[in-house]
Amino acid sequence: MVDASLYTSLRSWAHDANPFMRALRPGRDDLVFCGGAITPPWLVAAYTNGCFPWTGEPPIPWYNPDPRLLLLPQRFKASHSLRKLAGQNRFTIRFDTDFKEVMRACAGPRASGEKTWITASMIDAYGGLFDHHIAHCVSVYREQTLVGGLYGLNFGRAFFGESMFSLARLS
Repeated sequence: MVDASLYTSLRSWAHDANPFMRALRPGRDDLVFCGGAITPPWLVAAYTNGCFPWTGEPPIPWYNPDPRLLLLPQRFKASHSLRKLAGQNRFTIRFDTDFKEVMRACAGPRASGEKTWITASMIDAYGGLFDHHIAHCVSVYREQTLVGGLYGLNFGRAFFGESMFSLARLS
């Protein structure tokens, strides 16, 4: 459960005391601002205003893209192969387990060779949000080894999936 008083105080701080946040308005497209900090107050204020950081490297670019992808869980249809894989019990799925390890794996090397946008400061800040039940993760294990996962933030009825990784071959 989210610590409501923390959430309220973080959002209030970021909106009232930080001029950057007054620049964030729903409906603005793409790059909104460069600067600020990757800290829990900035992240809460940004996400609750439709924005997110692209990297933790200064100056931090904050984006508010339109349109956004919206997934509706009630409309999800599992494919035949996914249902078959789920029935094999080859993987264990856990929620809110090994949060920082999931983030570190998401920050791992890319097949494309591109550098990750997930920095140590982001792992620390999102980890702080995890401690306050705002950030969450899904961890996938084969035996006891972490082989896949996803992390993101939850505000009200919306979950903002940030990054995911997979190290397991399904065949």
